[in-house]
Amino acid sequence: MASLPPSTLLESLQWRYAVKAFDPARTIAAATWSALEASLVLTPSS
Repeated sequence: MASLPPSTLLESLQWRYAVKAFDPARTIAAATWSALEASLVLTPSS
């Protein structure tokens, strides 16, 4: 696994994007969806 420089990691974590409308024609690849689900399991919950 490649390591991220601290500045890149912080930029990634601080980035926010609010979705105002969803495009039902666009889909998320199964591998991407799986990675998102796995990352949510690893997030702190308290």
